[in-house]
Amino acid sequence: MERWLSRVVLSSLAIALLSPSYGQLGTGGVVSQDQKGNVFTTFLVSTTYTGKAISTIRYLGSPFLGTNVWHQGSLQFRNGHQLAGKLSYNLITGTIFFQTSDSLETYPVVPDEFILEGRKFIGISHNDLGIWQMAYYQVVYDGQTKLLRRYQERLQPISRSVYPMRMPSDEKFDGRYIISEEFYVKRVSNSPKLIQLTQESLRKALPDAPSDLLTSETTTDLTQAKLIALITAYDSRKLANY
Repeated sequence: MERWLSRVVLSSLAIALLSPSYGQLGTGGVVSQDQKGNVFTTFLVSTTYTGKAISTIRYLGSPFLGTNVWHQGSLQFRNGHQLAGKLSYNLITGTIFFQTSDSLETYPVVPDEFILEGRKFIGISHNDLGIWQMAYYQVVYDGQTKLLRRYQERLQPISRSVYPMRMPSDEKFDGRYIISEEFYVKRVSNSPKLIQLTQESLRKALPDAPSDLLTSETTTDLTQAKLIALITAYDSRKLANY
């Protein structure tokens, strides 16, 4: 028997991204988990005329960060105000949903920062084709120069024709969610700069770094731990020069 995790009514943007484009609309999503531990999202598909559900579509995984939909956390604002509750982060739409501790009502929110299961995320506004939007980054290293991680997700369609005819329908999926992670370096008063795990990329992100800091030896086989060590050393060198 499937274990019901959460039911979330998605925004119109999410519906447009996740539903078929041939005149049908998804009415919402249910995230569940089966006995094998597979997390999947089910959408009801209805006609645009009657609104009556005619079929379902199933995607492996979910559009939310983490295995669970809801996580303990808090919203944080620049005026110092904090609000504890449950948070859900939709990576497809970039939307944060919030529930207070004493209510089941769900609200879309745009916090300056939020904490999700102990992980700190900061919001940075950017101009996308003339529209200002908020993008959220996990703070991996919170020094004067910050190392940030950005999660993104996309939906990869799967044709039902790839499955054997006798395979049970509850083991077939119409697509899968694929999550990706990117590292960014943010210097004081600068926008986050996307980096690759290479010496050249780090030199472009930290153009004033001492020549003996980002050498071919120190930037070989870069990992998160090595990035943190290099940025920590970079900050220490800059402070020592003031």
